[in-house]
Amino acid sequence: MGRVIKIILVILLLLTSGALAAMYFDVVTPPQFVKKIPVLGKVLTDDQKDKKDKKDKGVDENPYLAEIDRLKLELENAEAVIVNLEEENSELKQQLSVVEKERNELKAVNEENSTRTEQLQQLAEYYSNIRVKKAAAIMAELDDDTIIGILSNMGDETAAGIIGELEPQRAAVLTKKMLSAKGGE
Repeated sequence: MGRVIKIILVILLLLTSGALAAMYFDVVTPPQFVKKIPVLGKVLTDDQKDKKDKKDKGVDENPYLAEIDRLKLELENAEAVIVNLEEENSELKQQLSVVEKERNELKAVNEENSTRTEQLQQLAEYYSNIRVKKAAAIMAELDDDTIIGILSNMGDETAAGIIGELEPQRAAVLTKKMLSAKGGE
């Protein structure tokens, strides 16, 4: 029976010291009756006071808490940066959409111009095979831009012959337009 009492005493001693250690290291808040015990109460309450004073003065006894606070602040900053980058990404996607639309429009205009250039080259070849007087008579019925396009795709001698067969006022107007189209005026 003496052995059982010793074991019980050891267990009680271990539990008590564990509880005191938990109170000392501020894992558990000491109950009021412990504070009234002369030596033990003073050790636990003075230690609690010191810890509270340190916290009030902004001194952390646990360096991990400061690191956690720093990491929380870093996380908040990173989240703000992410939000800004997402907004910027959205704006850039909108700009990209506008630029792609403009590019597609320019591509369509370029294809139209290529088609028109091919047509004008073909017409220039046809008119080059017609006699100059007959070609001038036919061209007199066309609009100025079409005539200029055809003449620009002909050889110099043929174009000069056709211009020479046109009415002088019309030939002058066409010549001025051709000059300004090439950046001469």
